[in-house]
Amino acid sequence: MYLPFRDVVGSSVGDIWETFYFMWWDMILHSFDPMPNEYKYGHLTLTADQEQMIDAIYHTLARTLALNHRGCQLCALHGLGHLYHPSKEELVQRYLDEHRGELSVQDMQWVEGCRDGCVQ
Repeated sequence: MYLPFRDVVGSSVGDIWETFYFMWWDMILHSFDPMPNEYKYGHLTLTADQEQMIDAIYHTLARTLALNHRGCQLCALHGLGHLYHPSKEELVQRYLDEHRGELSVQDMQWVEGCRDGCVQ
């Protein structure tokens, strides 16, 4: 799942907000194999298979976030905003701290929403 972002999104110069790549992880988490609402709030015990899938998604999003391409970073942040993982908040906060000078107030608020799990 990392490769489409590295190879396709990472080589694009268009507006990522208008592509399906932006909604990729949202669809995986909530459309193809929907997780119950309790998952979204961390109030659900996952099976071993579900935990493995969530860990794989988290690590893929972390790798995508580390790419030096704003579109890839936005896609990863949006995916993290829909993911419940114990390391997510720390990862997104680190991104905020590292990129604070590059972000508008509106962008900061959106990234904070990704960190806090209240992203649209």
